[in-house]
Amino acid sequence: MQWFGYQDFGVRNSFCLCSAGDGICSRPHYRALQYSMRNKFRIPWCMLSFVIASLFLSFNVWAQVSTARPLVLRTDSAYSPALGRMKSFTVLLPTAYDSTMAYPVLYLLHGFGGSHRDWSMRTELVQYVGRFPTPLIVVMPDGENSWYVNSLTNPRDRFEDYIANEIPQAVQKKLQGKYRIDTTRQAIAGLSMGGYGATMLALRYPDRFRCVGAFSAVLTVPRDLVPVATGVNIVANPTAIFVIPSLFAAFGGSTTSPVSENERAFRTDHDVFALLVAHQAKQQAKKISPEALPYIYLAVGIQDRLRLLPGNAEFANLLRVAAFRYEYHELPGGHDWKFWDASLQSFLQRLQKVFQP
Repeated sequence: MQWFGYQDFGVRNSFCLCSAGDGICSRPHYRALQYSMRNKFRIPWCMLSFVIASLFLSFNVWAQVSTARPLVLRTDSAYSPALGRMKSFTVLLPTAYDSTMAYPVLYLLHGFGGSHRDWSMRTELVQYVGRFPTPLIVVMPDGENSWYVNSLTNPRDRFEDYIANEIPQAVQKKLQGKYRIDTTRQAIAGLSMGGYGATMLALRYPDRFRCVGAFSAVLTVPRDLVPVATGVNIVANPTAIFVIPSLFAAFGGSTTSPVSENERAFRTDHDVFALLVAHQAKQQAKKISPEALPYIYLAVGIQDRLRLLPGNAEFANLLRVAAFRYEYHELPGGHDWKFWDASLQSFLQRLQKVFQP
């Protein structure tokens, strides 16, 4: 199956049982409700409809929860040669396993200031995965505030190597071969800093990841470190000033020193816009099918306080030009867990279809 260039700019309407969702009911049963205010002994049909619908929805939710696949959430740790220290990670696993089956896997990346526990503690991840049609393994590593790159300033912070290479091996080792990972069905997703990391890693390892989800992603990193005419770094987005030290630690430079050629090249290699342009050139030269590249799911809140919408919209437009399979959603919401929880649920629904043969 193929999906090309779906964009959603719609604002979700308020829920209304008796209209198209505009919050204004002009149908006859609305007038019946007005009449019932004058005749308190008469029960309006719209109220009865609401009660019936509520009972149906309650039963439907109960049925979904009761039939959810049982899962186990575990935290493990392993020594990382890339980082030179022990690192913890969280894994969500099906309780029952089939030794003859290869399991799809989703890597979930946290945001700035977060940890490997965030997704399991602050969203309904367990419920959503429990209702996934096929058993799914979810791996949540700890990327600290690394921006998921091999730091240009600290050779001990090779987080790209850690996430892309060591984490899959560490998970397999901890599971003692009990669960085999289906390497043809791997996905990566993240929020904010993790949304950038997921997109960047998927574009740098397109043969590995079949699908990528980016929720409120800071896609203009490292482009936010703009070299002005004098060659000095400035931060383009003043609302993200709190991340400046981590950006310079990851991508090199400072607010007072010129941008070196090494720093410029490193930033280009990790700029998702530059990576996308490079993939477009390869597609045209080698006639690569869009099916061979990751499906990209983007979602950003209209009220995001970090003003991430323009950068996400620009990236979505570039995906359209490059003929990537993608979808882009601008939805009501901020830079918060309510938005990320809803985005995760929607992304998993899309992931189910992308993983289908």
